Amino acid sequence: NPNFHPSVPFNLALAEWRQDKFLEAHTHIDEFLAAGIKNADLLFKARRLAENCLFAAEAVKNPVPFNPQPVGAGVNSPSDEYLPSLTADGNTLIFTRRDDYDENFYVSNRLPDGSWGKAVYLEGVNTSQNEGAEAISADGSWLVFTACNRRGDGSQGSCDLYWSQQKEGAWTKPVPFSSAINSSDWDAQPSISPDGKTLFFSSTRPGGQGGKDLWFCSRQSDGRWTTPENLGKEINSRGDEQTPFVHPDGQTLYFTSNGLPGMGENDLYFVRRQPDGSWGKPENLGYPVNTRNDEGTLTVSLDGKTAYFAANPPGSTGGIDIYQFDLPQHARPQPVTYAKARVTDADTGYPLVARVDFTDLKTGQSFVSARTKSDGSFLVCLPAGIDYALNVSKEKYLFHSENFNLLKT
Repeated sequence: NPNFHPSVPFNLALAEWRQDKFLEAHTHIDEFLAAGIKNADLLFKARRLAENCLFAAEAVKNPVPFNPQPVGAGVNSPSDEYLPSLTADGNTLIFTRRDDYDENFYVSNRLPDGSWGKAVYLEGVNTSQNEGAEAISADGSWLVFTACNRRGDGSQGSCDLYWSQQKEGAWTKPVPFSSAINSSDWDAQPSISPDGKTLFFSSTRPGGQGGKDLWFCSRQSDGRWTTPENLGKEINSRGDEQTPFVHPDGQTLYFTSNGLPGMGENDLYFVRRQPDGSWGKPENLGYPVNTRNDEGTLTVSLDGKTAYFAANPPGSTGGIDIYQFDLPQHARPQPVTYAKARVTDADTGYPLVARVDFTDLKTGQSFVSARTKSDGSFLVCLPAGIDYALNVSKEKYLFHSENFNLLKT
């Protein structure tokens, strides 16, 4: 008797969904929705299932290329490895490894043959407590990560965002961000913009669209951070949005969601920044990158061709491993390169802390202004399609200028 209880078509739709009978499931979830159910949570789940049925039916008929390969024995081990983070030059990979019951950071450097060297314990940041969900700045000098339930160090409670800087070859003692960013709620999974001035993260703080939402804040010229803002209902749903990753192009944001139309649980999405500074409509990466299972963090190389993620497929080294795959064309970021150099005294060769300015020659607007590190080095990501002027200045030194024409790149 199909009218025995209003839940019958809903449960039937779930059973058909799990058998990949997407159109049949859509028929029965429509019957359920037509019954006039008033429960808001149940209605949200039913409507998303209806959207998922239509999306999945088309996605499985139009699969995207997907052939993930493990990144190698230098990184993967019998323990779990996950949450990869990459510097802009593609030469440093930092990730989380679960050592028994303790989560710690490890770092691997790319070898001349393109493979990853043996990962080593990240001294100065790791503690006897868990560290995870990290992001490395484009130049590799700034690490932001998540730590939970710490006491007596200025944290706000629950999970908070912490930061550490690399100075003279060593990492400084991590400290939590102030209450300007951290809250008493869950704040985690940071991502740093290529210029180091915008921080994206996921949070359950009040003022969002649902459960875990994506938020952002900006660092001002005086070093202070703006009050975090919600990325809005176009990106955030009534479900959970997590693991943001902003590409070095500064225009493409990748994240996971279990509230947007997709293949099932947490799917991977990307969204592009529009010319007016707003964000467009999120797009699903497609099947079989996304499946009926949970998909996690995605990190994309500077050239936009290679994506890194964690998975536990049959044949993995042990538990969860880090894999890489060729990112489908439709999900690739904008073309971008980087300028990397050192500023030194022409006579002595000593490194200088100097001001570095990149300007868009067409508009005259400053693209990025920064200071070199203590060793005189800097790394700046440069999106293609712009003619840049580089100006290096320091008091009592002659002005230095160069040009980077990326209009035809």
